[in-house]
This record gives sequence, C-alpha cells and structure tokens, in this order.
Amino acid sequence: MSVTVIQQPTTPNVAYTKLPFVVSGSGTTSNPQYSYVMDVYESGSTSLISRQLCIPNPFGVAVFEPSTIIQGNLQNDEFWKITGSISPINSVKTFDLRFGEAYGTSTSSSVTVYTGSTSNYLQIFPGTVDINGGSYNFNTGSFISQSGGNTYLSNSPNYSPLTGTPPRATKQQISILANSSDYLTVTTLKDTDATPNSMEIIGYRIQNGFITGSPVQVNITIPAGTTNSSFSTFGVGPQNLAATSSAWSASLADPNGINIYQSNSDTGEFVVFINDKWDGVVPSSAFNYGVFSLIGYPTRPCNDEYTRFAWINKLGFWDYYNVYNPIQRSSELTKDNVNIPKLDYSSTLSPYDITSRGITNYFTDYSDSYQITTEYLDQRFSTWLEELLESPSVYIQKQDEFVPVIITDSSYIANTNQSRQKLFQYTITFTPAKGRELFI
Repeated sequence: MSVTVIQQPTTPNVAYTKLPFVVSGSGTTSNPQYSYVMDVYESGSTSLISRQLCIPNPFGVAVFEPSTIIQGNLQNDEFWKITGSISPINSVKTFDLRFGEAYGTSTSSSVTVYTGSTSNYLQIFPGTVDINGGSYNFNTGSFISQSGGNTYLSNSPNYSPLTGTPPRATKQQISILANSSDYLTVTTLKDTDATPNSMEIIGYRIQNGFITGSPVQVNITIPAGTTNSSFSTFGVGPQNLAATSSAWSASLADPNGINIYQSNSDTGEFVVFINDKWDGVVPSSAFNYGVFSLIGYPTRPCNDEYTRFAWINKLGFWDYYNVYNPIQRSSELTKDNVNIPKLDYSSTLSPYDITSRGITNYFTDYSDSYQITTEYLDQRFSTWLEELLESPSVYIQKQDEFVPVIITDSSYIANTNQSRQKLFQYTITFTPAKGRELFI
C-alpha cells in the first residue's frame, strides 16, 4: 500500500501556473472504491490545509494540481519601509504534499484512508508563468545563476551587460529614478554560484557628469535575510538606507552629499539616481570609477511634481515607479435634499425671512477619481508598466505612508511596435481604496 510520485514540479516555483503531481499506486488500484489521496500541509505544521481525492485515470495513475489551494495560502508582504533586509514571510512558503490511498472492502463498505508518510516539499511564491513559454515550471535559472545575470525579482527594464571578466561580464544593470523621500525594496533570489549573504550599497556624488574630485562616498553592507534560504528582501530606497545608517542619513541631508548609488553584488546590479539632488547631467558614454559602473541612465524630468506607485509585479514582489506629471482629481457628488416650508407656522407672527431655506441639503456623499499621464515611454518601459495596470495590489506613497488604490482602467492600448510608436504614454485612472479622508 504505497504511492509513488512519478512527476512533480521543480522548486522553487510560482503559485499562478499549473503544478501537476502524477502519482502511481502499487497494485491496489483495483480495490473497491479506490482513489488516490493528496494532503497539503504548510511545512513544519501538522494542520491539514486541504485533502483531495482523485480516482485513477485509464492508465491507473492520478494527476493532482494543487495551485489553487496554494494560492489561497499566500499573501503579500508589505515590507516597503524595512531597514536592512528580511526574508519574505507571507509571500514565500514551503508546502508539504503527501500522497496516499483510500478504498473499501466492497462497493458498499466504508472507505478507509491510508495517508501518505513521505514528504514532497514545494517552495512557492506568488508569481506567474507565461502559458505560452514552453513549460509550467518557473525558470529559476534566469535568476539564480551568473549566466542568468539578474538576481532581482523584477521586470524593470535592464540595460546592456556590464563589461569585464565573469561574473561581472554577465551582469545586467537596472537604472532607477527616485526622490530622496522615497522608499524602495528589491527582492532577490540568491544565485547558486557564489551564494552571497549580503548586499553592498555604495553612494557617490555626480556633478556635471563626473564623480566629484574628492568623492563623497558612503558604503553600507546589508546582511541577507536568514529565515528563508532562497529569498531576501532588501530595503534600498533613500529613506530605507537613511534609517539604516546615520552616515547615509547625514549625507542624504547634505546638499552636497550623495545623489547616486549602486548595489555591488556578484550577479546583477541596480543604480539609483536621486532625482531631487541630481543635476541631470550624465556622462557621454559608459564609465567606471572604482567599482562604480554606469551603463544606462534615466532622463531627469523637468517637473518636480510626481506620484510614486508601488505594485505587485508578475513575479509576485514589489516594483516602484515615479510618474513626474501633475495629477488630476475629479469628484462625483451624491446629494439628498428636503423641502422646508417657506412660512413660519410656529410663531406669533410669520414675517418674511430672506435667510430661510426652501430646500436643505441633509446628506452629501462623494467619490474621487484620479488621473495621471506617464512620461513618454519606450517599448521596454511601457511593457513593464502594463504590470502596474494589471496588478491586483497597487499603492501610492503619500509622505511617509503607502495608501492602497484601485486602478479602474479596464483596457489599455499596448506599445507593440517601437518603430511606429516611439512616443508612447499611458493614462492611469485610479481611486483611493479607503476613501477621500485617507488620501487627500
């Protein structure tokens, strides 16, 4: 009475795909009322999440697909303002799937369940897989090896690989534009080649396209999270780092302090330009300064007014983007009125009173809708921002807090041809999820 797993997904994997487990029995499938049994637990727990039964198919095996069960047991980790790093808690979990049998002694007898004792562990995070990509499995090799060139679970557009000898030659550099008041996190899937246990952040000051002669440099080393052996979320925004390091906080407050910084790891890098402290002048070509390399860079916007979006991307973790354009609010009011007698019937006299209301409003309700148009985007950025429009969880940073919003756009036109759509913008319409009082 044993069950063998003959096919199962790779791990780690994503929740929003198909996760087929194929199991085979050992000659007992002909027993009356026979079915295979799948029990799902969270690793380390004895509390049963779900039990499913499946009768054998014509080949005597059963195919279980637990993705919908797992999806309901994952949540987002709201780690926007963390200092240092932390391992995902609610968005990355390991599940224990055990397979057994159930059958009776006759077609009318009670059924006995023989639970499985062998654990089949599956680590899951709330990402997606392109159904037309050729596999149900998530391609972890794109994120955990030096040949993949990027450990960050983000689809933010990458620039050209850095130069040098491996592993540096295989890196991709992500360029980010943020303000000094912004929070930012990146989640990494650790590489298998060097298994880094920390991330180094190096800050500089660039003026007129060059590192200053006496460089302002602040180094921070952030240890990786230890609870989860594969995933770490690092707080790498200007405000995250200011709360982590007093030296960083002082330099950030200094008008002549750091205005650009980068990560330095064995696979993948990001460079952050602090928009309100950077002069917008970039080098004429890629340059290196010590460990600092600049391949791609954003264009500094002319407008200082901006809205900062944070959303769950298609990999299941937070991405961020600033739209440096004015925001427009439209309000819809619902009012209930009552007619009041124009004459005073309750006094000794009934004189004319010009201040007496004939109609009085006794109830007003309102709903706000906001609209903002992005800057002109190339095809890479427009494709990336489609994830914002489609995301199930979107927030806007308001001062020191993140406020949930609902994207109300039900359709959009995608940038599908760069040669014919060089100048491309999205208009994003949203409403505050908790009402006006918590948003304005």
